[in-house]
Amino acid sequence: MVRAAFGTNNVDNCARVCHSASVHGLAQTLGSGAMTNPIADITEDVDMILLVGSNPEEAHPVIGAQIRQAIQRGTQVVVVDPRKINLVKDSALHLQVQAGTNVAFANGMMHVILSCRNLSYSSRRSNSSGTHVCKSRKSTNHLLFRRNGTFDRN
Repeated sequence: MVRAAFGTNNVDNCARVCHSASVHGLAQTLGSGAMTNPIADITEDVDMILLVGSNPEEAHPVIGAQIRQAIQRGTQVVVVDPRKINLVKDSALHLQVQAGTNVAFANGMMHVILSCRNLSYSSRRSNSSGTHVCKSRKSTNHLLFRRNGTFDRN
């Protein structure tokens, strides 16, 4: 539309400015700067959604609507954000962290996951990657990513 209506080839979008850091981080960590899972992994057949520092109803309205539908089906939502986004009123918990404490929050979550006695080592190893590096280095450079939808709690 910009090319036809305004007669210019100079088209810009938010991916260049506001997504450049996340694209770079995803590409270095996962090999791709694009979305790594289908939206259904987030919104369908899930018990809980952990929403950290995102306002999907404003930034990604389709995903935001699907999260709303998941809430209607009984999915619990935990919002971790200094802002009181619209999803807070229907969330099970709002952790209103201070701006700039997201790394401390991620470190705390990794500590809890790695020290959880209900999750066996084999379960952590089969459902995530890098836990041995993370635990041995006590570093936030290697985050945990789920490969499939379940955790074995034996």
